[in-house]
Amino acid sequence: MWRKITLALLTLCVATAVPAAGGSELGVALDVSPATTLPGIPVALKMTFTNSGSTPVFLPPHLVLLARINGSDPFVVRFGGFRTKTDLRALRDDPIPPHETVVIEARTQGVLTEPGWFKDVRLNQPGRFELQPIVGEFAGDVLQAPEEGIRSTPAVLQVNEPTGIDLKIWKEMLTVGNGEWEPRKIFTPGGEALARRVLSEWPYSQYAGWFAATGISERASESADALRAWLSQASRDQYTEWRQLRLALFDDGGARETTRLPHDEILRHLHSARALLATLKSSTDKDIAARANSQLVRIAALSDLEQQ
Repeated sequence: MWRKITLALLTLCVATAVPAAGGSELGVALDVSPATTLPGIPVALKMTFTNSGSTPVFLPPHLVLLARINGSDPFVVRFGGFRTKTDLRALRDDPIPPHETVVIEARTQGVLTEPGWFKDVRLNQPGRFELQPIVGEFAGDVLQAPEEGIRSTPAVLQVNEPTGIDLKIWKEMLTVGNGEWEPRKIFTPGGEALARRVLSEWPYSQYAGWFAATGISERASESADALRAWLSQASRDQYTEWRQLRLALFDDGGARETTRLPHDEILRHLHSARALLATLKSSTDKDIAARANSQLVRIAALSDLEQQ
């Protein structure tokens, strides 16, 4: 399945520094961007780890994200909808030098399904959320807020009640999800039908770009054409390049689908993918540039294999 998530830093939370092994001190700070959103539209999370000690220190193995809604008791947010902790050392296994910082970003990539914490339906509702990462070594499934670990101070995310057309779309999203919204619902027949309707009837809504970039069909070629049409009339914003990258991936996937397209259609998708990637590999966003270049290399390798 070919659907699959920049940061304008708005909220800097002062970190809590806790002594780590070897006389080091490790602190963590959380930024959320943007600081306001609509239900179902994810935001980026940026975690800054600071070693204020005099010796190198490794990141702890696990990260747990706590959330409070409107001042209620905290709950553990489930990454991907089921995991209560994420593996920090899979993201960085080198130590942080003394008096230096390391940044780990979970970016939206302009799609509904990233970062993975927003697959937890409890985050997809209006309200005032306080988000707080805790890092440490935690055994088993973390079902409640751990007492141990290094905590940041909470970052506030305001999820506003939609209005106008966006409210109508949100109500239909809840209908598709039987009263709650989990972004993978877009991959169901009801979700696909809603995505197509949003793009055709309300292309200027707040939700439209998110649906378009996530994908409207299991067929990558159909998702590519829908996203291309939406991008052609959309104003440029912080998600444009991410969505152009998605379009390139859709185009490349469409050209290689099991259900073969006519030859001229295959060439159209391939040429579009290569042109987009060639442009994006020069992006000032290092993540986008790296992914575009990697995909160009992959396409070239696949083309060589197909010619053998």
